Amino acid sequence: MTCNVSYPERIRRRIRLLWLALATMLVFMVHIGVTGARDSRVVTGFAYQWGNILYWTGLFYIIGRIIINRKLLRDRLRLKEKQLQEYDERNQYLHRMSGGWVMDAMLVISYIAAVAASCYDNKAFYAAFGLLVTAALLKFAAEIAYGKGWLPK
Repeated sequence: MTCNVSYPERIRRRIRLLWLALATMLVFMVHIGVTGARDSRVVTGFAYQWGNILYWTGLFYIIGRIIINRKLLRDRLRLKEKQLQEYDERNQYLHRMSGGWVMDAMLVISYIAAVAASCYDNKAFYAAFGLLVTAALLKFAAEIAYGKGWLPK
């Protein structure tokens, strides 16, 4: 996919999108605290614990990506290396064959659904969590299989 936007501008857009995601997650946390949705009588211990794990892991991942991308903008050499790595045909091929942007969107949507459902409903959480784990395993397995050359092109 080619775009008329320079690579540093792409990184700036990613940073803005990550800040938006971080703010949304913090607003969600405040909303859950104010409404008292995470009640032990509503969700099981498994849903409660995994909801916490998913939420905090996602929050720290977003913070880490913001830090890494801001460092990339300051260091031109690392920025060039990252650009070459992203534009590498093999990496693009592996990403495409493991589901591409559709699978990435599926993982994000499943993640959001699992975190939200862990606060409100057991059945919805188990469905979203199962979908998230299955999608992540499929993507991981496809990247390994195509990366090692186990599957035909």
